[in-house]
Amino acid sequence: MYFRTYKTAHPLSDFVEGIWYFEGDETSPRKERILPDGRMQILIDLREDRRCLEGIGLTGPYSESFIIDSPSQAQIMGVSFKAEGTFPFFKPPANELTNVYVPLDLLWHAAADELRERLLAEHSLLNRFLLIENYLLHRAVRPLTPHPAVAFAFREFSHSPRSTIGAVIDRTGFSNRRFIQLFSMEVGLTPKIFCRLLRFRKALRRLYQDDKLDLADLALGCGYYDQAHFSNDFKTFSGYSPTTYLSHRGPYLNHLTLPE
Repeated sequence: MYFRTYKTAHPLSDFVEGIWYFEGDETSPRKERILPDGRMQILIDLREDRRCLEGIGLTGPYSESFIIDSPSQAQIMGVSFKAEGTFPFFKPPANELTNVYVPLDLLWHAAADELRERLLAEHSLLNRFLLIENYLLHRAVRPLTPHPAVAFAFREFSHSPRSTIGAVIDRTGFSNRRFIQLFSMEVGLTPKIFCRLLRFRKALRRLYQDDKLDLADLALGCGYYDQAHFSNDFKTFSGYSPTTYLSHRGPYLNHLTLPE
């Protein structure tokens, strides 16, 4: 297994979490459940026979878990966008792409296959990273500037967890309806689902790092009413209880190996 990441330069770094390359081992077939993080990704299958992903496609933003066949992704590159980062690069608003996988040629037309073919012809991994970075810069259909109200809400939701959604919306100066529309169009999720997902991700990271945590204390520390509230939300997003998650977790936070 081989995995490498690349950080983009400004201004892309405001929208892109990173570009990555993964080369798996086809000798150990397995299925994995992927946990949601509310972000979109471009996925590019680099095998000539295009056995998965229809060559190149766009996923998410997902608010629920889904299952993949790991060996079918033996050589793949991807772009991981920030949660608010895809809006400049695709004409459809993000909320039209929620919980779906879309072949990228439906959005980028011939440029999608052209990108994949150029990546296949390039053998330097660094040059492949730079090629994707350059494509993103030239595929932007909107200015590389987030809506000020959405950017403000992101900061508040991420760094001031005690702020209620209503209080944040009031400070933007928009009505509830208009703000939810703006937020959903740029992020793909409503503010309520996004904040629930943020809380789930916070609990997930803590649980992944320390499997000896008391679940009741973890729940309260992450903003849940009680352990039952935490367990219900955890199962909604992951498909598992917290204890079952721990028994299936693998080397990556978002990936759970399923029993054969």
